[in-house]
Amino acid sequence: MPTLATSQFAPPKSWDEFEELCADLFMREWGDPNAVRHGRQGQRQNGVDIYGQPVGRGHAGVQCKGKRLWPPTTLTKEEMDAEVANALGFRPHLNELTFATTALDDVDVQAHARAITKRHSKSGLFTVHVLGWGELTRRLAGYSELLEKYYGYTAIRSLKTEIAATPERTSTLIGANTIHFETKLFKRSDDGLNRFFFGTRTIPFVGREREFHALNQFLDSDRAVSWWLVAGAAGQGKSRLALELYLSRHGSWAVDSYPSIQTCGRLAYGRPRSPR
Repeated sequence: MPTLATSQFAPPKSWDEFEELCADLFMREWGDPNAVRHGRQGQRQNGVDIYGQPVGRGHAGVQCKGKRLWPPTTLTKEEMDAEVANALGFRPHLNELTFATTALDDVDVQAHARAITKRHSKSGLFTVHVLGWGELTRRLAGYSELLEKYYGYTAIRSLKTEIAATPERTSTLIGANTIHFETKLFKRSDDGLNRFFFGTRTIPFVGREREFHALNQFLDSDRAVSWWLVAGAAGQGKSRLALELYLSRHGSWAVDSYPSIQTCGRLAYGRPRSPR
């Protein structure tokens, strides 16, 4: 079964996009967020298109070489020698120079790079490396965000990250549209009672107009002492109904809340000083 690592990615059609892709790739390969494209077209670049500082490896440069797909062309030894000579004038002095090319991987140019490196080692000069398109895409496959940016692929790793972040983003979204939110339905107050502490009003209050009207009539009755029991399965809207009733009467009625039927027995020991 093909994987992203073994898929065939077409090289960018423009040199500018290829250079941009290489800048993004080597920024990650080097672990250097400050890696940059060096200068601009038309300026003397001393054989360096991308410059950065790999962690623990000094100064590094990349020379990007776009090549025609058909008929296929290769990176030549003469091109390499010319760019290496230019890179000798780059400041600060390089520790390594990499040729990144859209040409196919080639043993002859890789061997030539090793020969230059061996020769340079005697004089304390930079090492030279060649990454053909096959090797570049192998490394590219390790960065899902680059595959998505340049090829429109959405990797499983990206999906997992998105899914993992969904609860937090949902909570933030709800919080931004909520008057108040607490994870606990009841909260113990200073007087020892469990006050009603349910404040989520993201969803409009609908479908309970008849019950809401009846409860308001009950509160306005002339009876000295009355009880109204609201029963129903979980999730039917009992707490929301109580919240809306409380908010509509806030200021004219004092409200106590009890998390269980057992705690309601405490009402027998108190004498409310106002309608309750």
